[in-house]
Amino acid sequence: MLYLLTVADSISTGPMAWSGWTATILRDFFLKVLNILEKGELATQKIVEAVAEKKNRIVQFASTKREEKELQKIFPIMSPRYFLYTAADDIYHHLKLYNKLGAAEFIWNIEQSKDANRRAVTICAKDRPGLISKIAGVFTLNNIDILNVQVFTWRNDIALDIFNVKPPPDLLFEDEKWKRAKDHLKSALAGELDLTKALKKKISTHGSRKPKFSRKPPQIVVDNTSSSFFTIVEVHTYDFLGLLYSITDALYRCGLNIWVAKIATKVDQVVDVFYVRDLNGQKVNLPEQEEKIKTTIVDMLPKYK
Repeated sequence: MLYLLTVADSISTGPMAWSGWTATILRDFFLKVLNILEKGELATQKIVEAVAEKKNRIVQFASTKREEKELQKIFPIMSPRYFLYTAADDIYHHLKLYNKLGAAEFIWNIEQSKDANRRAVTICAKDRPGLISKIAGVFTLNNIDILNVQVFTWRNDIALDIFNVKPPPDLLFEDEKWKRAKDHLKSALAGELDLTKALKKKISTHGSRKPKFSRKPPQIVVDNTSSSFFTIVEVHTYDFLGLLYSITDALYRCGLNIWVAKIATKVDQVVDVFYVRDLNGQKVNLPEQEEKIKTTIVDMLPKYK
């Protein structure tokens, strides 16, 4: 409508305001903006072609024509970012997991790494505020150390979260540990388990949340310029028991939804990056909003001297 209004305004102004040259420039501009609005910020021609190629590879995994059609129906709900950063065979397995979700709040799949020292926990869930913090809190509650995580949100409000973790202690009873963690997550999502209270009790039992050595204060950056559609929150700090839960719970308390997360831990140093929007789907770019995010996260972290 804005495009048509601009054309009408230019034509009615007179021949000096409208020409073939003006029409071409305006049309090209309109098509580029439309491309971004429809496909997201990652909509350059090169990326569009890469996504299309990956879709073709995924379809080749289908065993029947019916399954092929079903896959193509689901593709539009996925973001270009998800297609770019996820391998084709992984996307295919994620789609099969999604098809099993049904009326359940979440479903997960646990895979063992080749060296048996890691587990990849892929969780497909109905998205909601605080989902990531609840998953992280449940893992901490069950002594499952989180190494890194990738968070993706599909356009139909389905969250696809991939956690790389250390296996729970006592591998002889690993299946029982995972069952207990799954039950805890069900209770947490249903509001029956107070994770904050449970984790405080666990932390007090296992000692201080502070690292062994004195470190400089955490650095928190709220970036509203690098992305057109998201506020990016970066947290640079040192690892401690319940760190990811503390940060994601702070974001939840600020009324933010996490759409993409990149979590990286090297030795004891952590860099967590979150792409967030408020509950209305907007960026949070007012100075007081940015300050609230920073102070809320700081308040959830250990105090350094």
